[in-house]
Amino acid sequence: MRRLGAEAYAESRVVDLLDTMFGAERVGPEGVYISTMRARIPEVTRPMFDYALLRLENRGILTLVPDDPGHDGIMDPVRGHLNRCILLQPAS
Repeated sequence: MRRLGAEAYAESRVVDLLDTMFGAERVGPEGVYISTMRARIPEVTRPMFDYALLRLENRGILTLVPDDPGHDGIMDPVRGHLNRCILLQPAS
């Protein structure tokens, strides 16, 4: 059964965006800054966007990477400031 609604939309937009970004923006150990992704999906609220990233990471579709806290990201009490994202599974 397909999930419908804002959560599914946000997750779909995140995966589609990562899948279509240029190679230099998403490939390699650096990943894509979350702030860059947020700017490209303005219709998704910040809480919904963050929730989508965390759910997608939990499902093994992407990974969130800690980095310098100077960039906009998600604060995790264990891993620190997560502000980069790497796609692990392309959109199907």
